[in-house]
Amino acid sequence: MNYQSYDEYMALNYGRFLDNGGCGYVLKPDILTTLNSEFNPLASNDVSKQRLTLRIISAQYLSRRTPTRDIVDPYVKVFTYGVNSDCQEEKTRAIIDNGLNPSWNETIVFEISVPELCLVRFVIFDRDIVGFDDILGSFCLPLTTIQTGYRHIHLRAMDDNLTYSTLFVHVDVQHLTDDSSFRL
Repeated sequence: MNYQSYDEYMALNYGRFLDNGGCGYVLKPDILTTLNSEFNPLASNDVSKQRLTLRIISAQYLSRRTPTRDIVDPYVKVFTYGVNSDCQEEKTRAIIDNGLNPSWNETIVFEISVPELCLVRFVIFDRDIVGFDDILGSFCLPLTTIQTGYRHIHLRAMDDNLTYSTLFVHVDVQHLTDDSSFRL
């Protein structure tokens, strides 16, 4: 990791250590420390499978770090990181010319096989037709710390400083059993 630049891996590092109040130390989950654990990161683990349903509702006060005449065209990408089967990403549509209060009202569903090791990362991009899409803000946290219900996520800038930008979402986490099937 390069502590001089804030990139995807630094966001994951900061997100992992939010689990214990940011004190700098996080205990390994029980599936990694139990003597008789049958955990295999390469096999599917149906013991603690969960369905994470996120409804991306809106965002507030999205802005760029550098001033420009172009109005923000935001869209949201949600990434999950963990074991191989849990690494997924989904995105919303872009809202044209609305950085003050864009509204998506889109639902994203992830099936997570090992929630103890899963990180969820929200990233808001500014769609750019000519060049690369700029990151307006992001936030990363462990799946085990996500609270259900309506939530405002306070986004961080590319240097991990807090911004005035927020993402408004509805979170639902369901524990799946062997007889429940994955349905959208």
